[in-house]
Amino acid sequence: MTVSDGHDGRFDKNQKMKEVAILCKLNHRNLIKLHDYFVEDGNIYIITEYCMKGDLSQYMSTAICLPKHRIWKIIIEVTLALAYLHQSGIIHCDLKPQNIFISGESRVKVGDLSSAIMGSSKNHFSLNCGTPCYTAPEIYNKESYDSKVDIWSLGCIIYELCTNRRAFDSTSFETLKAKVTEGKAPLITFPPANLKMSLY
Repeated sequence: MTVSDGHDGRFDKNQKMKEVAILCKLNHRNLIKLHDYFVEDGNIYIITEYCMKGDLSQYMSTAICLPKHRIWKIIIEVTLALAYLHQSGIIHCDLKPQNIFISGESRVKVGDLSSAIMGSSKNHFSLNCGTPCYTAPEIYNKESYDSKVDIWSLGCIIYELCTNRRAFDSTSFETLKAKVTEGKAPLITFPPANLKMSLY
């Protein structure tokens, strides 16, 4: 993985080094493992384990409905990863399908800890973080928050796994913010008419 040194404004070099420091401390079967990293010509190169089945968003974007037992497996393994992170004093802060990877053995691996915050899960933080569709209300409201923001994001992912659509979505940021802060997610009906049988 190649990461800019931050001159173009897209990446923060210190943020990526923080991710490396966090990954070095972690060891869990449901977290992406760091193999090595190095800095060259102002770029940070992070070498992690390879997940040959890609990320969760790739499956959702093809309108393929995962079977119920597979959905449960994903939920359980992501929950185990979050429990380990929180017990280690780390809040992911950007949990979303694009940051959940599938190994060749179909094991779920949570990755991309570039937005993670280190500290006790009982501490409260006020840094702006996350991806809009999966961001917890307290972050939108600029309130202090703790590890529960990851649980909110997981809930949004579970909704998406079951319906193949986002719990909160809009082309307008202000409308999206209103939907999230008011908790207005469409009701789930089964089986969703737009889903096909899974090939995975």
